[in-house]
Amino acid sequence: MTSDRPNRNAILFLCPDEIKGLISMEEAVAAIKQGYREADEFPFGDAPRRRVHSPEGVRVSNFPGGIPGLGVIGSLTWAEVVSQEGKNQSFPYREHPVYLLWDSETAKLDGMMMGETFEHAVKLDPNFVDAWCGITHIYHRGLIFGYFDDPNEAKVKFLDAARRAVTLDDTNAAAHYHLCFAYIWHRWLAEVVAEGERAVDLNPVDPNAHDKLGATLILAGRTGGSLFSVVILCYGFGRPRGITSVKRAKKLYQGRGSERTGR
Repeated sequence: MTSDRPNRNAILFLCPDEIKGLISMEEAVAAIKQGYREADEFPFGDAPRRRVHSPEGVRVSNFPGGIPGLGVIGSLTWAEVVSQEGKNQSFPYREHPVYLLWDSETAKLDGMMMGETFEHAVKLDPNFVDAWCGITHIYHRGLIFGYFDDPNEAKVKFLDAARRAVTLDDTNAAAHYHLCFAYIWHRWLAEVVAEGERAVDLNPVDPNAHDKLGATLILAGRTGGSLFSVVILCYGFGRPRGITSVKRAKKLYQGRGSERTGR
């Protein structure tokens, strides 16, 4: 067994944007066809999806597979919150997927990538609502963890993407709570309440919508509605998440002035 990699501990960490343009669409289609063909020829190189669940409703999905002819084997994994209401399921929160890529001959970890190429998806289909929601999620988490050199520019792009999602589908609860998130970063309290209420109306069992709505109603002095939303939030996510979200919202708005309307 030989390898031309000088440092066996070297791992390539990738962001989604860094894989854009590396291969053509024709090459991507050819690789997918090769993967399906090799799965028939060597079924041990592929496996069904596996899932595990936590008592609190977090589900982790793992998709293993490989293409030996291309020298790669690996997995795609992501976690999401699953909310069950009767026969219906909703997914209030979904974390970024993580891709792991190993050399199929040496077992060395060659690369890791976290995230999705949502911006490329909306170029292919500008009306892809879920992709626009994905873009807003990236901006939201990036602002939380300080990933952007210019946070103000990121907030504007966040708001634009969220408004685009709502414009494409005004009945999409996820689009409205992402717009609620965007307004929170601009500290537009009236708009936060309006979008949070719209998201809850469209999907009353969505803890993510109740999260922002409950905290914002407290700040707006509407404790009756906020109590219901915080109860739903604690039921869906657990009490610590509910209490933490309220404290975080208070800290964000403290000393920021009055409500702003008309947008």
